[in-house]
Amino acid sequence: MAYCLLKPGSEKPIKKGHPWVYAGSLERVEAEGGQVVEVLDHRGRFIAKGHFHPRSPVAIRILTWRREAIDRRFFRRRIEEAFGLRIPLEGITSAMRLVNFEGDLLPGLAIDRYGDYLSVQIHTEGMDRLREMMLGILGELLSFKGIYERSDAEVREREGLGPSEGPLLGEVPEVVEVREGDVRFLVDICRGQKTGFYLDQRENRLLVRRLSEGKKVLDCFCYTGGFSVSALKGGAKEVKAVDSSWRALELLRENVKVNALPQERCIIEKADVFDFLRGDRDRYDLIILDPPPFARSRQEVPQAIKGYVELNRLAMRRLRKGGLLLTCCCTQRVSREEFFGAVLEAGRSSGRMLQVLHCARAPIDHPVLSSHPEGDYFKALLLRVL
Repeated sequence: MAYCLLKPGSEKPIKKGHPWVYAGSLERVEAEGGQVVEVLDHRGRFIAKGHFHPRSPVAIRILTWRREAIDRRFFRRRIEEAFGLRIPLEGITSAMRLVNFEGDLLPGLAIDRYGDYLSVQIHTEGMDRLREMMLGILGELLSFKGIYERSDAEVREREGLGPSEGPLLGEVPEVVEVREGDVRFLVDICRGQKTGFYLDQRENRLLVRRLSEGKKVLDCFCYTGGFSVSALKGGAKEVKAVDSSWRALELLRENVKVNALPQERCIIEKADVFDFLRGDRDRYDLIILDPPPFARSRQEVPQAIKGYVELNRLAMRRLRKGGLLLTCCCTQRVSREEFFGAVLEAGRSSGRMLQVLHCARAPIDHPVLSSHPEGDYFKALLLRVL
């Protein structure tokens, strides 16, 4: 039997449902990398089962707190349960996250659906060993034309794995069209950010659409135009979209076209957002900030918080009195309290009073275990700036 014996006291968070066992908590290990192990307390009593990863700071990722078989039937059941949670979205969108790592009790695995195609992320050795089995289960449960792997190379490196990206089954076109309500989006599955689209911003795109009528909108870090298209669809009189990637901006142009929206109302700027905000002199009614992660490690968090303060301060200076700011943070290492604190500090340093209108997290297809705050990576605030 493969097992890991914990040091005295190390079992407490795991018994409370935390799905990670850190390498420093292990007293003795009888297992190989990628194996399913029994997690035992220092007296040898059973706590949980999970995948063992000897080269990762997170040595064990828990699969179950029950003494049950971890076999094909187990994983099929878990995937079916995850799919069932997404049923309410099927009439709303053709793009969604079907499996969300620890949030669906499948650590190391994420599956996104883009119409007839799937994008898969496999981030741990345990899940990597199960690749063929998972593909077989997906073939039994879903109808699709192709699967593309977009496993994050940096995450896999921390797990002691090599990079893995490319088609797994079938053929996947460079650009796939999906729908979100009555809006169409072109998604670059193979080369786009994340797995091609910001699925976690679905509800905020709808919010922006509702807020945009007659407004002058600035969409910062606009990527392929999810917010820009939503604002135009909502009747914005002008949208200025800023990003540093020409490829993303070209796809934004196409997304405006496929939705038959007035192209003359969408002004596209290729620029570093910080530089743009420092030099811009326009005033806006609504600004959207959706930057990439500012910190990849805990050591980078203080600098990341300074970045959030500066970014939000610059944006607040460009808002008319009573203007709206939708500001987002997808940096997992920065807590909700730290991000909100940075935004409040930006208000103080810019001399603007703030009304908090709405707080948001990721939507229903990005579930988070209540015992796993590390999974609650997405934060957003809608503010009125006075």
